[in-house]
Amino acid sequence: PASKRKFRGAARLAVTASVAKAKRRALAAGSRCPISGEALEKANAHTHHSGPRPFEAIVRGFADERLAFDLEAVSFTGGGFSSPRLEREFRTYHDDRAKLLVVHARANLSLLKRDPSLAPCDGCGGVASLAWIFNDGFCPRCIGGGEPLWASYVPRASAEKKYGLTPPDLADLPCARAPNPRNPGFAP
Repeated sequence: PASKRKFRGAARLAVTASVAKAKRRALAAGSRCPISGEALEKANAHTHHSGPRPFEAIVRGFADERLAFDLEAVSFTGGGFSSPRLEREFRTYHDDRAKLLVVHARANLSLLKRDPSLAPCDGCGGVASLAWIFNDGFCPRCIGGGEPLWASYVPRASAEKKYGLTPPDLADLPCARAPNPRNPGFAP
C-alpha cells in the first residue's frame, strides 16, 4: 500500500545522516570493498544493511513495536516524517539495530541482492554467507570448528528470564536452540 511505501521512504530519509557517516568513515580509511575487494570511492560506495536485520526488517520492527496506530495516521512532509519526534525515534531505533557495511556498488547491486547474508565473518574475517547470532555473523568454518560459538551467547529463554527481555526485544534475532544441561529433551 501507498502508506507503507511512504513510511519506508520517510524512514530512509530519517537515517541519511547515519548512512552518510558510515560511508565517510569507510572512505576516510581508504578502504576496499569487503565483498569484491574493489577500491571504494565516493561515486561507487553504497551502504548495505548487513546482518540479521536488513532495512526492511528494521522498518517493519519499528512499525510493529513502536506504532500502536495505523500507518495511515502518520503524516509526511516532503517525503519525510512530519513529526521530528517520530523521525528521531526511528533514527535511534535504526542505529541501535543496523549493521552497516560500505561496499562497492557492483557488489551491492549483484552479489548482495542474490545473497544478503554475504559479509565478512566476525570470527575470522573471511567473506561468506553468514549465520547470525544476535548481531554477530559467522561463516560455516567458524561455526563448525573448535569450541562451539553458542557457548558465548545467552539462549532466548535465558534472555527472557534472566534479563527481563520480552519477545519484541528479541524479534528478528536468530537464536540457536540451546540444550538443557540436565535433560536434552527439555528446553533450558
